[in-house]
Amino acid sequence: MNKALSLTGLPARLVAVPFDTVNGYWFVIVNPLAGSLIGAWIGTTWATRTPYRVLAVLLVLIAIARAWNHFGDLDPLLLDPVRRTLLG
Repeated sequence: MNKALSLTGLPARLVAVPFDTVNGYWFVIVNPLAGSLIGAWIGTTWATRTPYRVLAVLLVLIAIARAWNHFGDLDPLLLDPVRRTLLG
């Protein structure tokens, strides 16, 4: 539903930016769109099968990571790949 609503703004964006300007960069537009649609499908399927407690813990971890990043210094480039992957 969210993707469908996002696509409704496409005509307004085409008025602001001419089609000829973005025509050569179609792959830049299609790649994130396809990835987000596939990710939304998989994420929705996973989220509907996951218990609420697991989702609640994940949301708390996300809130902690965002607060840490806001108030502290959490530079992802300085983390080793394993920690960066787990935090991601």
